[in-house]
Amino acid sequence: METASRATHRLRIKRTPYATVALIAAAGLVLAACGSSSTPGSSSHSTVDIADIAPLTGSLAQLGLFTEGPCEGAVNVVNSAGGVLGHKLACSPVDDLGDPADAVANVSKALATNSSIAGAVGITSNTAATEVPILNTAKITMVSQNGLSLYTKTSDQYFWRMTPPDLLGGAGMGLAAASYKSVAAIFQNDVGDTGNQPGVVAALHSKGVALTTNVTIAGDQASYESTVSQIIHTHPQALIISADQQTTDTLLSEYSSLNNGSVPPVVVPTDILSPGLFTSMKKLLGTTYLTTKLDLVGTYVNESTPEFKTYYNAVRATPAGAHEAEQIVATQAIGTIYDGIMVMALAMEAAHSTKPSVYNSYMTKVTMSRPGAVEVHSFAQGVHELKAGHQIYYVGVTGPVVFNKYHNSTGEFASFAFTPSGAVRTITVFPPAEVAAAAP
Repeated sequence: METASRATHRLRIKRTPYATVALIAAAGLVLAACGSSSTPGSSSHSTVDIADIAPLTGSLAQLGLFTEGPCEGAVNVVNSAGGVLGHKLACSPVDDLGDPADAVANVSKALATNSSIAGAVGITSNTAATEVPILNTAKITMVSQNGLSLYTKTSDQYFWRMTPPDLLGGAGMGLAAASYKSVAAIFQNDVGDTGNQPGVVAALHSKGVALTTNVTIAGDQASYESTVSQIIHTHPQALIISADQQTTDTLLSEYSSLNNGSVPPVVVPTDILSPGLFTSMKKLLGTTYLTTKLDLVGTYVNESTPEFKTYYNAVRATPAGAHEAEQIVATQAIGTIYDGIMVMALAMEAAHSTKPSVYNSYMTKVTMSRPGAVEVHSFAQGVHELKAGHQIYYVGVTGPVVFNKYHNSTGEFASFAFTPSGAVRTITVFPPAEVAAAAP
């Protein structure tokens, strides 16, 4: 395991259009009664379910797999400390296939058939716009890993987010390229990558970097030869590419073949991280390029925090995390799944209830730093202090949780580089104020 902090991303799974408002409204009407009548954990030995809503099958299943380790790891940690108010927690997988329309049907069915669901995690960007209204109407507390700017100022009472919006992600990418005089920027035409675009443009402008190309392309095409040729003729010192792995691989491969084997330094979002990324890019560009000319930019997780070792070991001990812990713990959004479950569990303890309509307001009460409150770094420590009559605030693997009035808490951004072994190391940490100042 790397001793330096790892690269992070926000699970921005965004590849299909939103489902219709009519579908959302219909599902919300059906679930309103379901959400208000259920009381998870009402019997003395019942199980309290946390819905893990993600693409668990289909073309995006690898990303769904990333959510399983921290969800299962978190509930195992809580259960080993005695559970919540005497109840065991469990992860309840809900497969949304990464598709907004499928998400409406599958999330609605899960809530209608399982009255033990008391919280939810996952809810990624590709499906958040359809899932959040359903969960909010059903009064299910959720910690979402989406990056949509739509939820930067939301009135959804049961929505919580510990990951920053894409706008700030783009600004972080622009700051990572601020040392170059000219940059060409390429964005895939999905809601996540185009969400980065305004932040990239604004940050480059604020730093006086010339933007030679600002182009949006369709994803996963067989060739981008025409686009790449045009970019090469502008002679950029660096590239910013915000796209999925397949699109990024094709762009860089064609850039190399059309430019006599030469590819300028490139900045990509840590959203692209996957177990096969290093191997794939190594074949295309070589180890030296990956370790010296590729910057990954995303939100920052500090491995020196007290809870990190527990988190890492908990993820590694799960079936999903056993072989992919190195990549899983490298992602900030994944860390917020773990932290989100810890915060929900502590809120339940503080509220003396597993019912979301009761404990939801306690999400800030167990995370807000204030005079007299005790800083805690684990569920067990938090429960101990609560039973002693103390107020608490949880600081987890993603650092302090500072929810604003819109239930958003953002972290720091950083740039990262691959090591020769394929792990990642931190290069530069960008303070939140610097990122905010560079954003539009």
